[in-house]
Amino acid sequence: MQKMTRFATRLRRAWSHLRVLGPREFLRFLWRRLFHAPGFGRIDLFEHYAFLEPPGTAAQPNRTIEAKTMVWMVPGFEIGSGGHLNIFRMIANLEELGYRCQICIVGDTRFTSAGEARRVIREHFVPLEADVVIGADRAMAAEFAVATSWITAYSVRHLPDVRHRLYFIQDFEPWFYPHGSDYVFAAQTYRFGFTGITAGDW
Repeated sequence: MQKMTRFATRLRRAWSHLRVLGPREFLRFLWRRLFHAPGFGRIDLFEHYAFLEPPGTAAQPNRTIEAKTMVWMVPGFEIGSGGHLNIFRMIANLEELGYRCQICIVGDTRFTSAGEARRVIREHFVPLEADVVIGADRAMAAEFAVATSWITAYSVRHLPDVRHRLYFIQDFEPWFYPHGSDYVFAAQTYRFGFTGITAGDW
């Protein structure tokens, strides 16, 4: 009975991860988990956890923060990602309400240019007006910054020119990992003090 419960829990986590990442990114995730695990090769821990440290950028003068502007930090994605579809639908609704949005892709991505990423979003998800950039250092000054995954929460935490920080939460992401470093770092993001946007009261 206990083995069945553990199996059901792992299956539920895998399904949630597949829904958020999409099929191709999910397979990449499995590949990394299998072959970058201890005993299957080496990884650069400093690079792997680079998102924990604020970027070492040169001091900039304070940028003007315009009202009704939002920067959305999203992880890399593939066509068919249900979690990203929800994000892009939310952006589309906000654009109809007069918000100017920017999508900022952080972390690993298959896209070689922001233009390519924007084309894929418009053709395969939602025809948004939002600008797309790659890299947290290209995020615009905004009234609102929105984290959409636990890794992007660290990027939002480090943004300098932002008035309000939000957290678009679709899953309890620590459950995607065994109880180790990634679990702890993911769980810690819920203590950042961001305003949560969730489908329910959890």
